[in-house]
Amino acid sequence: MGSVAEPHFQLRDDNTVHVAMSLDEYQVFNDMVSMVHGALIHTDPTQPLPPTVDRLFPSIFENPLEALAYDKHNAEFVALRHLKLNRFARVLQQLELPGQVVGQKWRTQITIEELDVWMVVIQDIRLSLSQIANVQTEDDMDHLADEWRQLLVWLAYLLEEIIHIFLKSD
Repeated sequence: MGSVAEPHFQLRDDNTVHVAMSLDEYQVFNDMVSMVHGALIHTDPTQPLPPTVDRLFPSIFENPLEALAYDKHNAEFVALRHLKLNRFARVLQQLELPGQVVGQKWRTQITIEELDVWMVVIQDIRLSLSQIANVQTEDDMDHLADEWRQLLVWLAYLLEEIIHIFLKSD
């Protein structure tokens, strides 16, 4: 997806982060953020979670009988869903700002605090796509179609870049 020569995330002297993606990467990323955000919006706590968001709400119970009795209307589930919706909405808002296309690149500036939100959203997208593709372990990656594998590896690469930014900013 992206070029290793040009990082997607660069820490600036003013402690802001410059984000750059090719237009194709931008479109794919925007579509993924929109997909998971839409799935979160339509999540009905009284029904089983769809695969798109199931892994975003891991079971806190080891005993399956306790998990069956778990009420998804409880405050923890509602608060976590609300937090995830807000994070995805914030990233979507940043993706939709006008005037950010320069040549064949989409660019924006975000704060280091916003980068934390991006990191969580990218990880949630990876979890969501892994669930859809039935990836439970690293070995499962060997059986994926090339497009799925490339997408998951690209998202991992973005997360690695973000972690390096956080290490530099300390």
